[in-house]
Amino acid sequence: MTTLGDTIRGGASGTPERVAVGSSGQVLTVVAGVPAWADLWSTLQSSDPMTGAGWSAFGVSGTGSAAWASSKLTISTTGLGAGAGGYDDTTYITDADSYDIAARIDFVSGDGAAGNVYCGLFVGATVASTCVALVVYADHTIRAEYRSGGTTTLANIAGPDSAALTGGQLWLRIKRTPTAVAYSWGVGVAGALPTSWTTVWVSVLPVALNAAAGAHVLLYAEDVAGATALTVDVLAIRTAIEGAPL
Repeated sequence: MTTLGDTIRGGASGTPERVAVGSSGQVLTVVAGVPAWADLWSTLQSSDPMTGAGWSAFGVSGTGSAAWASSKLTISTTGLGAGAGGYDDTTYITDADSYDIAARIDFVSGDGAAGNVYCGLFVGATVASTCVALVVYADHTIRAEYRSGGTTTLANIAGPDSAALTGGQLWLRIKRTPTAVAYSWGVGVAGALPTSWTTVWVSVLPVALNAAAGAHVLLYAEDVAGATALTVDVLAIRTAIEGAPL
């Protein structure tokens, strides 16, 4: 140790090595198997590496396709017939009681299409039968719902415009606490999270809370039969537990 605040940790083969003190507000945690200083909130937040690790293809049908590549998830249909597809992770949420999750999406094609053309974020106990979902449509409406023995719409309102839908900066967000589920969306800048969010709905219904209480996450898109082609990129996913900023 040479400086105020230094600590000693075991390095390779247990050889002692010096670790300089962290900055104000940091905490001592474990990073890559060794003690290290880190920002307080970083221990409660995560940003998906967007490699597809831990995710599995879900519901790919018709003209639909879904694949991870170039640090994003791309879901597409050809527009020659109804298609759907997505990816899910059954153990994504670490605390089913309290979580905050947001996904950044981009409608590469399909903006403005009428009907059942959408991309959604689904979170809950058993996707897609018992869960909550925030779904954004190509016609610029956005819907908050829960699924438990059927689908119940909580709100269906005007949502992002074409600029937001196609700009690659649109975030869909679902937050669960022990007493409520909140659905919101926002537009960030240069890949960053939005500084303000538009609330779609907040539900305190026990059935919605129960549906949301799970570790399962699904990212899913779908179009209808006809001439509509749809391509949606999921560009980023962020999560945090209650009390930590997203």
